[in-house]
Amino acid sequence: MPRKPGKVPSYCRHKASGRAVVRIDGRDRYLGKYGSPESHEEYERSIAEWRAGQRAGVHIPHPWLMTARI
Repeated sequence: MPRKPGKVPSYCRHKASGRAVVRIDGRDRYLGKYGSPESHEEYERSIAEWRAGQRAGVHIPHPWLMTARI
């Protein structure tokens, strides 16, 4: 089910791995060890990118989803 417009994705714990995760546009983004300062920084960065895409009305490709073509 799609997320309600304007609702910010949550910082969550992936129980099996103990890592922090956020689901953005239907894809899970692993952020590092749950509760670590680095994972919170990565969460804030991910949400800032997501919000920028929401304001612009376009989908901004995330670097972790991009692949190189040779």
